[in-house]
Amino acid sequence: MRRSRATALSCIALAVALAGVSLAGPSLADARAGTDARAGADARAYTAEERAVLAAAEGLLDIINTRDDAAARRLLLPDGALVRVIPTVEGGEPQAIPHREFMHAIGLPGPAMHERMWEPEVLIHGPIAMVWTSYDFHVDGEFSHCGINGFSLVQSNGEWQVAGVIYTVEEEGCPPSPLGPPELH
Repeated sequence: MRRSRATALSCIALAVALAGVSLAGPSLADARAGTDARAGADARAYTAEERAVLAAAEGLLDIINTRDDAAARRLLLPDGALVRVIPTVEGGEPQAIPHREFMHAIGLPGPAMHERMWEPEVLIHGPIAMVWTSYDFHVDGEFSHCGINGFSLVQSNGEWQVAGVIYTVEEEGCPPSPLGPPELH
């Protein structure tokens, strides 16, 4: 089945909204070391299981950054979806893109993207997990938006996979990131 240009552009727009975390960014380095990059006294250590869940969520962001569709096929459950809500759009109607469409679109060329996440909250119960985190996003080195990412994950054969993502796209009223200015690559 041939995909329309509009569908491909919608998928790329979604990729832009979810973009990749820089592997050199403090939140990834700190999370992998066992702490997050929270500002202030609420910094905490993550358990090994929480770090594994965070690695899967961050893996999706890295996939978007590198446009690695093969890695997307390994990490995403094929029947899941990415759902964005833009609160300033009338009614804030959610827009969903099935993982299968996203997997196709992520391999297409596009602008340089950079997303950072901080203050992730991780909930785990057996083979399911959630990550809730603030983020900011840059396109071609310019600030685009901020918001909240919510990742749903499932564990299968000892590996965490992304079942779905919900997120907001907020272009105004974004607080400064506690990570400081982004390191763009």
